[in-house]
Amino acid sequence: MAIAQTSNFSITGKIGDLNKPAKIYLDYSAEGKGNSDSATLVNGTFKFTGNISGYASGRMTLSSEGVRDKETYRTKGHKPA
Repeated sequence: MAIAQTSNFSITGKIGDLNKPAKIYLDYSAEGKGNSDSATLVNGTFKFTGNISGYASGRMTLSSEGVRDKETYRTKGHKPA
């Protein structure tokens, strides 16, 4: 029997002094699956937490209006957060 080990992750950051409605989006692939998450900025700070098994690749994008281009993510197989 094989058991995959899961690891917790935390990503924190600060971008200027942005506040709501500004959002930052995290898109990442792990175990062949696309994942999306979003966080509202408070005084420019944000935090993402989650867990993954093994290696993952990802990217973050920022929207000062708190809205992302849904068509871009739909064509890449991600569901908008």
